[in-house]
Amino acid sequence: MRILAVTTLRNEAPYIVEWVAHMRAIGVTDLLVYTNDCDDGTDALLAVLAKQGVLHHIVQQVPKGTSPQWQALKAAWKHPLRKSCDWAVACDVDEFINVHLGEGSLHDLIAAVPDLTDAIAMPWRLFGNAGIDRFEDRPITEQFQQAIPADAMFSIAATFFKTLFKPAGPFNGFGVHRPKQKDAAKHPRPYWIAYDMAQDATLLG
Repeated sequence: MRILAVTTLRNEAPYIVEWVAHMRAIGVTDLLVYTNDCDDGTDALLAVLAKQGVLHHIVQQVPKGTSPQWQALKAAWKHPLRKSCDWAVACDVDEFINVHLGEGSLHDLIAAVPDLTDAIAMPWRLFGNAGIDRFEDRPITEQFQQAIPADAMFSIAATFFKTLFKPAGPFNGFGVHRPKQKDAAKHPRPYWIAYDMAQDATLLG
């Protein structure tokens, strides 16, 4: 099974290796990384990782007035990796997917949902700064461990989510939080599952 993660970066060099290692550890097989206007070594680091086959890196030139993130998501949908993967997710470098099933991999999550599932909504868990007010050269996941309650409904951001989905389903593009859906009048509606991080379970959505 091939699982693709797509992300956009600009000047994120100190955080890349930890995030990439985390994504690979939870079962992501392909990482597609787009960057623009980096001047902190991000592109150089990604070039090394790409040379070693760890990820795929594309440097974009972003026209004035264009959103770098949306330009990357549109390009990613046309990329061969998207066309050959079984599941995909658009995820930022400050977002760490945390699965509470089996051994904690995306494969465990996918195995827990019905075969007809097209998309799995994964709720955000918002973290604070844990009293840290300056950069420390330590893993993000070791430093920031104070989070909002899992069942919080406020602020509105606490109700946001990211989506792991089948590109072969009734979708026609990446979105920041969920894939773009094909015209429901011409295509079947997608079958969604909401993954409840708090209860370590998958719930019908």
